Parts: sequence; C-alpha cells; structure tokens
Amino acid sequence: MRTSQTSSASRVLQLFAIVIVGFLPVASAHADPITITGVTGIATLVNAGIAPRATVNIAGDGFSASVTTFNGAFGLSACVTGRVTGCTSASLSWFSSDLGGTITFNGVVFNPTAINPLSLTFTSISFVIPPEFLNSSAIQITAPFTFSGRFGRSQFPTEPVILSGEGTVNLLLVNRTIGGFNGFFLDHADYVFGPRASGLTIEPVPEPTTILLLASGLAATILGLRKRT
Repeated sequence: MRTSQTSSASRVLQLFAIVIVGFLPVASAHADPITITGVTGIATLVNAGIAPRATVNIAGDGFSASVTTFNGAFGLSACVTGRVTGCTSASLSWFSSDLGGTITFNGVVFNPTAINPLSLTFTSISFVIPPEFLNSSAIQITAPFTFSGRFGRSQFPTEPVILSGEGTVNLLLVNRTIGGFNGFFLDHADYVFGPRASGLTIEPVPEPTTILLLASGLAATILGLRKRT
C-alpha cells in the first residue's frame, strides 16, 4: 500500500516537472526585447542656463516619441551660460531618462514615468576649438553620432522596446560676453537622424550666416515648445 502511494506521488511529480519544463521556452520567448532599428527624427539641444534642454521627436516601426528633457548628463553642459567663461572643448554625447511628453507604441499612448520608463543615449565625440578660431563670432561643429534608447511598458515589463539609430549632429557655439568674460556658449545643437558625418568638422561662421543660424535655432525651439504645449 505504501509502495503504491509512493509510486503514484512520484509519477505526479514527474508529470508536474514535465509540464513546467514545457512552459519554459514559452516564458523565455515572451521575455525577448522588441528591437526597433533605423530610428528617424531630430533632437535639439538649447541653452537652458544651468544645463542644456532637449526636445526630441523620433519615430520607428510602430513607435514614436515627442518628449522634452528635464535633467540628464550633457557633455555640452560646459558650454551653457551658467558657466561664465564658456567652453573651448566639450563632448557631444548626452543621456537622459528624466523626460516629459508622450510615447506611442503600436497605437497605444504612454507617458514616460517610473512605470513606463524611457531612456535616451546619444553617443558622439569630443571636440577642441583650434586656437586660431578663438576670436571668431561663432563656431559651427559637425560630427557623427549613434543613438540607443530603451522603453519599458508597465503592461509587458519583461518585453522592453530597444531603439537604435544614427545621424549627424550640427552644433552652433556663439561668442558672448558674460560678466566681463568672453567665451563660446551653446546656442543649439541639432541631432539629425539619417546619414552620418564622416568625421569631426570645426569651422568659424561668417557674421551673416551666424544670424541665419541663430534664427533657425530660435525657430526650432519655438516649434518644439508649441509641440510640447
């Protein structure tokens, strides 16, 4: 009698183990991330006094985001007006996960929060302004960048959306006088997704072109604010 009960219990445990093992591939398949490559759009950094502020409008297969940064790690923080002396060198890379705005994935709209987190990383190179350009009224810098992002949805926490892309960043630094000190400060930096620049380019900007670039940067900032509103 005891032997029969033991044998029955053993068969039940074996059947239970087979069922669990059978479900494992299904569970692991649902944990795979969803990868979206070739992200398109533009991200624009402007001078916010203490750190740059970014407006990001990007899209991919079934995905889009229109967000604005509140905080982040910006390589161009050395070039904001909160630093009296401006910058002669900085990094074009930046990262932020503190964002406000909207995210749309497969027709469902989300807001970036701790429950539905979105992080953005732009990886680029550092620059040093040549000494012969330090008396210029403005500097135009062009460089390649790569992009990666991660979006986690509260409905499917084990299936993050992974974003990737690349493009060219165009940075405009303007020579200003603040507190009796002259220096180069960030006006705007456009991270345009698409073809990548072949390398780093640094060149002074003639005065009429500087005015045009300032106007285009202001227009981009106003457009970003309107979209956010």
